[in-house]
Amino acid sequence: MGLKPTFVVVGNLPLVLRESLLPKVLDYGIKFVEETRRSLPPGVIGPFSLEGVIDDETNIRIFEFSGRIVAGTNLYIGGSPYSYLYWNEPMSMVGGLPGR
Repeated sequence: MGLKPTFVVVGNLPLVLRESLLPKVLDYGIKFVEETRRSLPPGVIGPFSLEGVIDDETNIRIFEFSGRIVAGTNLYIGGSPYSYLYWNEPMSMVGGLPGR
């Protein structure tokens, strides 16, 4: 019997995550930063993405680290729902680019 994926790749866009998964995702990020500090001092510096998939049972599988600003780190002009909730205003990485 062969494997049959149950997920659909939807593109390189940020998603609003189910609230119940936020603590797990935040924990992954914190553990990643801590491990890079231990293994590769001074550790990761600046924005990064942990890219992965979530299956039908809400298991998260991280498959890639991106040490740069990519779609998952809020590069959209209007910001993301998370940045708005955190800072009470839309925030975006685009504003820091030259000529903007």
